[in-house]
Amino acid sequence: MEREELWKHIDDLSPSEKTHLASTETRLSRFYRELEAAGFKDENGVYHLPRSVLKRSFTDNTPASEYFWRRLDRSPYQSTVFLKKATRFYREPFMYADFIGVRFVYRGHCQIYTPEGHRELAENDVLLMNQGFVLSQHLETPEDIVFTLSFDRDYIAHNIIRSLHKHGIVTKFLTDYALDARPAQKCILFHAGQNRRVRETLENLLCEYIDPGENGDMLIEFYLKILFLELLRCEYEYGKAPANLSVGRIAGLMNYVDEHYRTVSLRELSQKYGYAEKYISRLFKGCTGVNLKDYCFRKKMEEVCLLLRNSALPTDQILLRAGVTNETYFYRKFREQHSMTPAEYRLKAKEALAAEEESLRS
Repeated sequence: MEREELWKHIDDLSPSEKTHLASTETRLSRFYRELEAAGFKDENGVYHLPRSVLKRSFTDNTPASEYFWRRLDRSPYQSTVFLKKATRFYREPFMYADFIGVRFVYRGHCQIYTPEGHRELAENDVLLMNQGFVLSQHLETPEDIVFTLSFDRDYIAHNIIRSLHKHGIVTKFLTDYALDARPAQKCILFHAGQNRRVRETLENLLCEYIDPGENGDMLIEFYLKILFLELLRCEYEYGKAPANLSVGRIAGLMNYVDEHYRTVSLRELSQKYGYAEKYISRLFKGCTGVNLKDYCFRKKMEEVCLLLRNSALPTDQILLRAGVTNETYFYRKFREQHSMTPAEYRLKAKEALAAEEESLRS
């Protein structure tokens, strides 16, 4: 497969993304519902993702022709190297895995939330994550394109490490995983910046993964080695030290806020989790980059916009449903953010939908 075909489909909407765009409620994806049903959700609301589950989780009856990137799920190399295009317009719940993972920001930005803090990854950033690293990811706009990779322990041990034996930072990270040792670092963030070879290597990997040819397994191994070697040329930074509050408790707190953003308060969180309001406030801002009030307001704004696009409810009922209590303040912030009123926003969304439907008919 040529890279031009990848570029042609890079903005395609997955069935899940279409659901998130059309729904007026934040819905847990099928993948996480199945994890919960299988007992892989702990008492704090954090999901545990074993590699064995990942291998069998993306098989369904959707014809490959309906969504180009479904072909990743059907690759014969899935058993050793798992590749996936991340879902946009959706905030993942907090989760951790028992394998090494890589998140590559192909285009746009990627919001990463961890118990240690919030980070916005930029284009060409690569996050290398060790097993047990707890995070939640959010891709907010159509421009945000992220690919995720994960690896079998044996594959790393027998196929990759040998080529990197002279290089400390990546070798140490991968060796800890291969030996199932306590990792020295939970994550490393590489800033590839203008290094085009990192992007080109990923594209080559995707082409071979989707459309395997002769000696495809050797080429994939080759491209992965190049990817890690190119990252060694990039600036990097380690993850922060863990916070005092346990990882699970922080992740549970964040999940609780996401479910109750319409009414939640610092007092409620303090009573529920047994910590002072000031400590909860400082902790929450450290995790998200904003204070609780601003975070909840942003969630309410997202819900209002979704209802304006996808429902016929009057604006005052939409604001009430989203938990907006100060309408004057909300209208002012809405105009600042969107440069129009809610009524104008709804009209523009309808016009855009009508234009899209007309284009499809023609």
